[in-house]
Amino acid sequence: MNYDIYVMRGNLFYLKKNYKEALENYEFLDTLAAAHALSGDFPKAIQFQNEAIRNCPENNFKNKLALIKRLVLYKTNAFLLED
Repeated sequence: MNYDIYVMRGNLFYLKKNYKEALENYEFLDTLAAAHALSGDFPKAIQFQNEAIRNCPENNFKNKLALIKRLVLYKTNAFLLED
């Protein structure tokens, strides 16, 4: 990958810095997984969604549950578009 990816307001932006830090951010990983699911690359979507779940704080039950629900969708080769 030539450019680093960073999430801002739900969009993917390519930047030259903070790539490693972004890959530890569960929100970023969730968005990256969604982008792969939308493009039909469900194995990559599953990989990044699993990372998002691992990086989500244990006490953040609401977001962790949402991440798990999306993982289940990706495992069935489906995705959910949200407004």
